[in-house]
Amino acid sequence: MNILIVKPSSLGDIVHTLPVVGMIREHYPDSVISWVVNDSYAGLLDLCPDIDTRIVFKRKRLGHPRHWLEIFSFIRELRSLKFDIAIDFQGLLRSALITRLSGAKKRVGFRNARECAPWFYTERVLLPANLRHAQDKNMFLAQAALQLPDTTPVLPLASSEVDAGKLRKILREHEIALDRPLLAVAPAARWTTKCWPPGFFARILSDLHKQTLPSPPTVVCIGTADERSIGDMVGEQSESPVVNLMGETDLGALAELLRRSDALLTNDSGPMHLAVAVGTPVVALFGPTDPSLTGPYGDVHTVFTAECEDGPCLQRKCKKNDPPDCHAAINGEEVVAALKKIIETPDSEP
Repeated sequence: MNILIVKPSSLGDIVHTLPVVGMIREHYPDSVISWVVNDSYAGLLDLCPDIDTRIVFKRKRLGHPRHWLEIFSFIRELRSLKFDIAIDFQGLLRSALITRLSGAKKRVGFRNARECAPWFYTERVLLPANLRHAQDKNMFLAQAALQLPDTTPVLPLASSEVDAGKLRKILREHEIALDRPLLAVAPAARWTTKCWPPGFFARILSDLHKQTLPSPPTVVCIGTADERSIGDMVGEQSESPVVNLMGETDLGALAELLRRSDALLTNDSGPMHLAVAVGTPVVALFGPTDPSLTGPYGDVHTVFTAECEDGPCLQRKCKKNDPPDCHAAINGEEVVAALKKIIETPDSEP
């Protein structure tokens, strides 16, 4: 069976779909699995050996009129693979169009997909009302589309020696030794409402440093180059030494860094989901979003949810206050305690 998965973005959404690959491979070992992914996230799929073909969608490039003709090359690549079934896990107009253009006779998606996407499917799957988390919804869609039995979800991300080499180089350049616990911190996110202030992270790290003497963890900030100034502010305000690696790792090296970390302190962000995928315990801060829908999957993680009369508001910008009220609603001492428990109990669940 020739199967196409359509899930171009984002980082967390892709991670929530990865267990589907393991399900398919387990029950259809001879199937050919392809995945349409935005170029900015293609590197993540390199770590999933059960994916046979990555079909890269250059979203930003194709957004410019001078490159519109290149869409025909993309369509030809899709059609040349002669898919038996295409499954749209994104549920938006663009992804539904890709599903239709794939040439697959059987095209499956969510019945409640947005932007008129269901018009392009041959089968529309109704989700049970009790399914909340995105990963559970994706698994149900795959089961319905391919008649798969219930199974334990597995995130099939492999370690890469190439990426491990990149990480070793970064660690050498910053003189980071791994003889102490390693704490990764992701202080940024795509929404401003998801971003707890740098001072909050600085206070957490300062208190954690004092409470774990004489062997406090090595702390590294992770994120993109555009977010680097946030890491600088965390380091400047913290009494704990902080190494700012924001913008210095690609997805593969970031996955290796998180794999070697004892814990990740994070906003609701892409690195949070990547940490879950490589098995690293997460301590996550949630305010405008709902962790039951998109939080770290599994029971080994600790989630702090800020209470607000309007929460979860799902708003990129707070309509009441700046900074949002929810940013003051999480007890920093409890966050420190959760991190301390993980760091002082290595190689075990928090």
